[in-house]
Amino acid sequence: MRLYQNKIMLSQNKIVSENVVRILSYLKRDINGSFSIRRISKETKLSYNSCYKTIQSLKEINVILLRKEGGVNYCSLTDSPKAKLLLSYVSLLETEMFLLNKTILKKILKELIDKFNLNIDFLVLFGSFAKGKEKKGSDIDLLCVSSERNKIQSYVRHLAMKYDKDIQVIVANKEDFAKMLDEEKVNVGKEARDTGIVLHGYESFWGIVLKR
Repeated sequence: MRLYQNKIMLSQNKIVSENVVRILSYLKRDINGSFSIRRISKETKLSYNSCYKTIQSLKEINVILLRKEGGVNYCSLTDSPKAKLLLSYVSLLETEMFLLNKTILKKILKELIDKFNLNIDFLVLFGSFAKGKEKKGSDIDLLCVSSERNKIQSYVRHLAMKYDKDIQVIVANKEDFAKMLDEEKVNVGKEARDTGIVLHGYESFWGIVLKR
């Protein structure tokens, strides 16, 4: 997905604006949530008018669903192909910003992704690093969705020794990840969805998350 001045083409006439990025960044924190336009406006620091117009444009392309209750419009995400595309783009932007000053982490991730690129459905950083609360010696926690469990775990041990970092990787397949999202209890899959940083396989990740 090629970035161009923080915008991406949706069609001949529509591009992703900064307002769209702000709104979707907020909504994806609670993928099953429903929020009033006024609350979204306040949380994203957009004027109500700008927020309303942007949400209407997202409704027109079936990215956001509007539901009126007690005179208040509530917004939630759809599971449409364009919602998946836009959320993938927003995740890509967030990942690029997150990794800006994390040289060692970038090297580790590059080696892992280069090694198993086609065999990794998606890769998510979660835990203290993803939340920006890491301390010296904190583990790097990864959720890797792939069918190459043993090979990936072995290579991650190699990377941990090479870079002198504690790296913990949980490898699961798509079905296991989907089951995690359906469980009522808190688990790694839900943590990766709610507070994780998607590092690779954006569309594959959101394709599963939006369907749950």
